[in-house]
Amino acid sequence: MSILATCPGWGPAPDRRFGARIPGGRKAVAPGRSITHMPTAVINHLHFRETPDSDLLARAERELVPQARITEGIRGLHIVQVTPDHWILVILGDDAEVLDKFATEVGSPWMEYVVPLLASPPERHLGPLVVTTE
Repeated sequence: MSILATCPGWGPAPDRRFGARIPGGRKAVAPGRSITHMPTAVINHLHFRETPDSDLLARAERELVPQARITEGIRGLHIVQVTPDHWILVILGDDAEVLDKFATEVGSPWMEYVVPLLASPPERHLGPLVVTTE
């Protein structure tokens, strides 16, 4: 898929055979899927007391990324640095059960290291993807 296909107004013309489209030609819900069968995401906002050092990212790469790659049902793991002291952890999975299991088995040990660095408790949000390019 070209980069233009992901930009609103630049994608292919809507193909009405496959249901609703949003600007840019992306599907609101993929053919054969309903919102109840869409992948699920967990979003964790991490507000640090001060800018974490690079060791924290290195630790995430060592501990979280390999586990995400081998855990059945995990579709992706991303860390977004919004500001130097605000990170957003985005984990995509087949469903909430997979994400809860990953949080318990993999996330909890990592968070034991992270929580003392935070200015406030992590904000965890869980829900189905309702619009996706997949």
